[in-house]
Amino acid sequence: MSPILITLTFLGIAALFSQLGGKVAARSAPAWLFFFGFLLFCVLSPESLRPIAEFLGIQVVSNLIFASLIFFLIFQALQESIFSTQFGRKLRQLVSTQTSQAHQYAKNHKTLVILPTYNEEKNIELMVSQLQANDSFDFCFINDGSTDSTESVLKNLNAPYVTHSANIGVSGGLMTGFKIAKIRDYDYVIQCDSDGQHPVSKIPELIKIAEKENCDLLIASRFMEGLKDESSTSLRRLGSFLIRSTLKAFSIKHTMTDPTSGFRLYSKSIFPLLISEMPEEYPEPEILALLLLKNKKITEVPIVMSPRNDGKSSISGVRSIHFMLKVLSALIGLRLRNL
Repeated sequence: MSPILITLTFLGIAALFSQLGGKVAARSAPAWLFFFGFLLFCVLSPESLRPIAEFLGIQVVSNLIFASLIFFLIFQALQESIFSTQFGRKLRQLVSTQTSQAHQYAKNHKTLVILPTYNEEKNIELMVSQLQANDSFDFCFINDGSTDSTESVLKNLNAPYVTHSANIGVSGGLMTGFKIAKIRDYDYVIQCDSDGQHPVSKIPELIKIAEKENCDLLIASRFMEGLKDESSTSLRRLGSFLIRSTLKAFSIKHTMTDPTSGFRLYSKSIFPLLISEMPEEYPEPEILALLLLKNKKITEVPIVMSPRNDGKSSISGVRSIHFMLKVLSALIGLRLRNL
């Protein structure tokens, strides 16, 4: 090995080592120390690895070194992803708990309609007027750290709302709603979008059906009985079909026509489960899969939804493909973990 290469290796290791505890988290120090030691050993005595390479059926020592470094980097990336996920979940729990405890509005009915809201300033006024026109349920907007004037509009309209101190996503908004419902002992929670797609006038009907059917989850489906959904795109319909097919792995006897519908009713019997095991990001399909695994009673009813009043969906266009891939991967992972 040439002195120049050895010198460059030492300088590179020294530069990387200087970042431990700084730009590189101290928790990763043991793994990186092992990496530095292995790299130095490979530079100083690569032929010492030949017996290991031959034992593994690798003809060239450099291939063994290259493969080892790739596996190390994959392991490090996985570890960082796990840490990031755990930290995000703790943050979501903290923000959700603090927000739910700050809810001070009176309980007048047995059903709470929760509306996860992010940057919907142009849709709020119409939604509030529709919600206030019905006196058979309570409602609360979960303002998920909006960066526009959503909170100001809610305050000016004197609408019931709580605000997350940070944006933690739809799942975090649902978790906050379930915690409020659990604290206030509501019998039902209805999830409803803030963009005007979901027909608020149908909420009393959903409550009556849930009481009659005694179901744990009631989904308002856009695709039952040949309904045409004008609020959906062809890509989203394809995604819904693939998700429906994947959900067959959780229960053969259940055929869900609209697993991604965000207009749904939950009974109080599943509040604790959803608070403790709330899925990440786009929770509707995963909640459905989770409840299928727990043998909960799930019912669907047909509903006609409308296009958004204003603004753009967060999963439109190419994002629909991204959404579909993430949800399918999460569902497959959930099924494998429960086998």
